[in-house]
Amino acid sequence: MARIAIRYFVERPGRGGGVRRFWQPGCGLRAAGWRSTRLADDRAAAIAQAEAINAAVDRWRRGQPPSPPPEHRALVARTAPPGLDDGDVPPPRPDSLKALIHRYRHSDDFRELRASTRRAYEDNLRSLDRWAGDAPLEVLTPERFVALWKSMRAETPTKAKGVVTMARILFGWARRSGLYAGYRQGGALIPENPATRLNIRGPKPRRCEADLWTPEEIAIFAAVAEHLGRLSVGVAVELNAWVGQREGDLLALTIGQYRDGEIVLRQSKTGARVFLPVNLVPELGDRLAALDAGRLQSRVAPTSLIYNERTGRPWTTHSFRHAFDDIRAEAARWCPSLAARQFMLLRHTAIVRLAEAGSTAEEISAISGHTLQSVNQILERYLVRTRKMASAALRRRVAMASPVRTPPP
Repeated sequence: MARIAIRYFVERPGRGGGVRRFWQPGCGLRAAGWRSTRLADDRAAAIAQAEAINAAVDRWRRGQPPSPPPEHRALVARTAPPGLDDGDVPPPRPDSLKALIHRYRHSDDFRELRASTRRAYEDNLRSLDRWAGDAPLEVLTPERFVALWKSMRAETPTKAKGVVTMARILFGWARRSGLYAGYRQGGALIPENPATRLNIRGPKPRRCEADLWTPEEIAIFAAVAEHLGRLSVGVAVELNAWVGQREGDLLALTIGQYRDGEIVLRQSKTGARVFLPVNLVPELGDRLAALDAGRLQSRVAPTSLIYNERTGRPWTTHSFRHAFDDIRAEAARWCPSLAARQFMLLRHTAIVRLAEAGSTAEEISAISGHTLQSVNQILERYLVRTRKMASAALRRRVAMASPVRTPPP
């Protein structure tokens, strides 16, 4: 296949003898947030798209914001206005929202975020840029942010709250960095963050007892997973039903974090360190031992506690979710209620089952890594006041009550 002297332009064989074309950035660009992009099937169009992205990269390296921003699929679909060369796009005015977004994207604070957090932030930053990118900062008052939220909430309530929250984070960073002193209203300088204390709310999660995994569903899912040669996915479900961790933290566990029947984990989102004595749950120890036995038969020596049996390597979030979906679809043939089950709700299930067993908020937080306030908020937010908890409360009340003595006739 002929090589073309275009930076980051890659051609690969596709199915059926076809060719797939990509814009594939190097390590430095990927670390800065640029990502691989599938280009058009037509070769000439793909080359034009790659050159458009490279032009945006060059502007970014010169300290100018890419125009359009590096949302590659949108970028390659757009064309410059007639008579305006792509390299002649003027830089934004220094006091505009677009310029502030550009500075934040290239700050250490943004680059040090987790990759998944950066992706979510990028999506919301693009929404802010489309909304008022050229507007000067001083006109972006709280009333305007409330109006933005109201304009979005009817169709995308979660997205609406996320965009305004991103604005609060953006202006908070600008204040800490000395880039934004405040906004003017009625001729007076208002030093507060204009996107804070807006009294807006996201959609309230409607959770109930029916959303939680039952022990029977967990057992059926694990059995089907093992039957399909995906023991590790079943182990992940069983383990998380007891310890309630985030999916990413669970998949990132290494062999060294499991010693003498205890898992020691530092949560990536909060930095909280938790100690999980899984040896107290006999079936968990047995399942982890079975997974460990398969480690010896793998061609690649797995270093992850929960690893992909077919590759011997750690699960990626993408591949794990695909495997989970496949197992769930098969398991739903035997247990239809499993069709609606989500892996993320295993974290909620673990917290609620601990509460049903009479665990205190302090004991639950020691396992889940939540603050005490968050434990109580979770139980309240998901409305998981279950029948078992109500029955346990009344039994304790009856046990404490003194028998009523009736006077003799």
